[in-house]
Amino acid sequence: MPNICSGMEDFKTFEQVFSFCLLSELDVQHVHTVEIGDNSDLTNTIAAFHTMRTDLCQNIIDHVGSVELFNSFVNAVSCLQYDTAPNKSTCILSGVTLTSQDGILIVVDNRKLFTFHKRLKVVVLTFWYVLNLPSELSKESIKWFRENADRNSSTDATEICNIITKYNNNMFVKRAYVRLLNSVKFIQNEMCKITVTR
Repeated sequence: MPNICSGMEDFKTFEQVFSFCLLSELDVQHVHTVEIGDNSDLTNTIAAFHTMRTDLCQNIIDHVGSVELFNSFVNAVSCLQYDTAPNKSTCILSGVTLTSQDGILIVVDNRKLFTFHKRLKVVVLTFWYVLNLPSELSKESIKWFRENADRNSSTDATEICNIITKYNNNMFVKRAYVRLLNSVKFIQNEMCKITVTR
């Protein structure tokens, strides 16, 4: 993996990150239970993970050259996407006038409206994914567990984490790792092919 992901280049390291993010989603107190001195390797790994996220997001912002849309994502609770935009609206990223079929409308927190060209959708969605990576990593697996857990299933966060991470030969961890690698590859190698003109 390229150098922007230093610290995330092997699957074992990513497994640690996945488990930490999953436990943090299952137990909001989990972060506070990690002792820095006793878990310096884990602390360093998580710090590298967050630095990687910051660097990837900055790469996207540098490429697009506009931050208003991306700033609205930072503390967003919800983001709704519509596959058409109001006719003659303006692309927030390029300034180009859009037809309804060329544009996408995003509503952030039910109050901020943004339109952008469909060809920029992959850039916007990749930014959202990387920005929300800690919760995005575990979203699918938590949904699966809730849908498949029976009444006798454990409610202990550590046990649930073990069930999810070991399920079907680490399926959820592997899927999340592949998705992260694909996002990094897109940002580092393919995003530059998508021009944003103002």
